[in-house]
Amino acid sequence: MKKSNHILILFLLSFLHNFGQQLGEYNPTGTFENDPYANFQKKTPMMQELFQKIRNSQEEIKYDVGSTIGSPFENKEYLKGKVYYENEFLGDYYYRFNAYNQEIELKRTLLPEEKMQALIQDPKVKLTANSNSYHFARVLTQNGNAEDTYLRLFYEGDTYNLYERYIVKYKEGKPAANSMVTPIASRFTNYVEYYFKEKGTNGIKEIPQKQSKFLKLFEKANVADIKDYIKSNNLDLAVKDDLINLYRSLEN
Repeated sequence: MKKSNHILILFLLSFLHNFGQQLGEYNPTGTFENDPYANFQKKTPMMQELFQKIRNSQEEIKYDVGSTIGSPFENKEYLKGKVYYENEFLGDYYYRFNAYNQEIELKRTLLPEEKMQALIQDPKVKLTANSNSYHFARVLTQNGNAEDTYLRLFYEGDTYNLYERYIVKYKEGKPAANSMVTPIASRFTNYVEYYFKEKGTNGIKEIPQKQSKFLKLFEKANVADIKDYIKSNNLDLAVKDDLINLYRSLEN
């Protein structure tokens, strides 16, 4: 397939996220080869005006719910990145990662009049930026749920690959009932999860932060040695560098 054709199927035209506006629903049975809107998200962040409008019999009253705390974006500003389809380089773009919506927004320039486009969510497509490499994949959480999400590769070994998943959740605020009560601000809260993939297998699994759950990922014959290594090196399963240390030791 020619590069120009790749670029045509790579991007999904997306409306700018205006306050109070949602994207149209996508076709859940479509694929990006025959339906350019197949990867539209059903929901977007509740990026709406921060007040509640309550109408009574006389007039419309506005109640301020305060400012939003946090952001749906990992990086608020557009940064430089490179887009690939498998091993084919497709070009340089400016990007920002909407972690709430699990969507990478792209622009060719930083001109304000240029509308952003959404990078298609496909495992063969990746975006690299400095030391970061974004991959779209299906993962298995420690609760047993299969979820499609963006991951960042941060360790590639002979046996294991380690990934970071950056998530943002949104909680809508509440207006003040009257002038004597302080409104509760809407809030975006970010979380980080870590995942591993053993080469030669298809699954990408979450790394539990609790040691007891983590040890269940391995054969019983190896559990004692792994437990001793964690203890003797004072490793924390919630710390990226400690995970690299641990999984590197498992490969030796």
